[in-house]
Amino acid sequence: MVLRDMLEAPGSVIRQEEELIEVSEKPLFIMSGDSVRGWECVLAPFYRDDPFSAVKYNAEEWAALLVVANKYLMAGMEADAIKGLKQARPPLDMVQLMIIAQKVQSDELYQLALQSLAQRDQMLSLEEAQRIGLKAFHDVVTTEHVYFVRTRREMLGVHQPGYVGSPTRIKKNGFAWGAMIDSD
Repeated sequence: MVLRDMLEAPGSVIRQEEELIEVSEKPLFIMSGDSVRGWECVLAPFYRDDPFSAVKYNAEEWAALLVVANKYLMAGMEADAIKGLKQARPPLDMVQLMIIAQKVQSDELYQLALQSLAQRDQMLSLEEAQRIGLKAFHDVVTTEHVYFVRTRREMLGVHQPGYVGSPTRIKKNGFAWGAMIDSD
């Protein structure tokens, strides 16, 4: 009896997105835009079957954890999530990684996705280009062109005065992107 009464709280009913939700009279804290998977990953170290085993995440779980950690300014967890994403096997799809990198403003992950997308054998599909956005698509195409030009010059043995034969990073709109320096 006592336990049942402890769990019952006086409540009211509110309408949210055509669902009736019973809530207590305490203020409601809505965490919009958060994924259940992200919060499951945040809480996993505290609620496990075996508290002495390490939590192991796959790439999708690291990505979900990263988004939540970034949103709520959990710097240590964010750094661990970035490291975990980079080491995850199998890795996250590079288009998805680029979207995540843009969302959390991670130059490190953006560069990784950019270089991988620019060097892959197939071009980005129209759907993938729409998902990553125009600026990111331009960065990928520019970096592909840089790799193409460098490879062509290396194959032909062309060396121009002032040509630096390795990509450099140029800051543009908050992100760095690959480019070649050609100066005469």
